[in-house]
Amino acid sequence: MTIEQEHSNGRTEFHVNGIASWDGFERICRFFSEHLNAEFLSKNDGPDARVWKMKLDNEILVVVHDDMVGNFFFAERQEGNSVAVKIAHELSERIRLANE
Repeated sequence: MTIEQEHSNGRTEFHVNGIASWDGFERICRFFSEHLNAEFLSKNDGPDARVWKMKLDNEILVVVHDDMVGNFFFAERQEGNSVAVKIAHELSERIRLANE
């Protein structure tokens, strides 16, 4: 599977292993925005990390690029995990179709 769940810092993170680059981060966020109607709330870019927050289905998702880890996302609230799981499945399917 292209997206793996990891439990870290008391939350469930969804690591996008097939798209780990800095530029891939923007492709992931663009997919969330254009295909899932996510609304950007904030964009913080640093020299080796990016953290963008977006709202989707009344939950806030945090999308992260870390040069050492790659790209991953998680629901800001534990209650939003079901939304993050749904998004992980949709993104995984999109990646699968793109690689066929």
